[in-house]
Amino acid sequence: MILSYVGLVPTVLLFSVLAEESRAATPDDTMTVFCLSPDHRPELLAAAGSLGLASPSPSLPPGHLWVGGKAVDLETWRAQHRADFDRTCRALLASEPQVKVTESKPFWVRMGEILVPAAFGALLTFIATGWRASIDRGARDADALRTAVADFRGAIETYASEWARGNSPDAVTVRLRRTDLLRQIGRVISFHSSWHQAKRLRDRVKGDELAEGDANFWSGDSAARQAKAAALRGKLDTFDADVETVATALSRPIRSGLPGSGIRRR
Repeated sequence: MILSYVGLVPTVLLFSVLAEESRAATPDDTMTVFCLSPDHRPELLAAAGSLGLASPSPSLPPGHLWVGGKAVDLETWRAQHRADFDRTCRALLASEPQVKVTESKPFWVRMGEILVPAAFGALLTFIATGWRASIDRGARDADALRTAVADFRGAIETYASEWARGNSPDAVTVRLRRTDLLRQIGRVISFHSSWHQAKRLRDRVKGDELAEGDANFWSGDSAARQAKAAALRGKLDTFDADVETVATALSRPIRSGLPGSGIRRR
């Protein structure tokens, strides 16, 4: 969706430039309007005389001048001697500091002046939008990972406590919480395939290190079972710390990819 919008930007701007190009007055039109306006006609006549391109005379009707031995009006002079008219008009414009006529630029230059900054701005918007989405997704995944770990740990601790008291608990809840945790870790890996820390967490959850064990594992007297439960809680503490490293990295996309972060280290 975002890419579609970005792709539309150059097209919209191109049509905008074309429309502006069709509406814009050329510098020649601007000069003509200025020099042939009633207020500037006398000045144009005087400028033509100063440049030696024509000879204004008080005996001629207003707005006329001698050119090639003939009296012509300004419109005729412009039509028959366009180069002289333009030269005189430019000189008149140059003598008016408050008047500025911008030289016409090629169409592609003007289009580039508009499209390049606009495309750059669209690219920055696209990057910022994608970055914001990545941060939001990372924060959600971090919270979901912490929740899954807390549920998994709670199920294991309940299971171990029952064994330590000499009971035979049901392992169904532990298996369900393990499946939920593996699913969440798998989601992290799918977005961050280079995060070997996340892959190690997955392997530990799948392995025997945090397994609920069986009757043979929990055999022995009460003291032995209590010791095994305490050892399992110690492993869970270490596991929690490692999970928090991954969860923090999910909330900090740039920092997680920097050298020394440990998140990518094999």
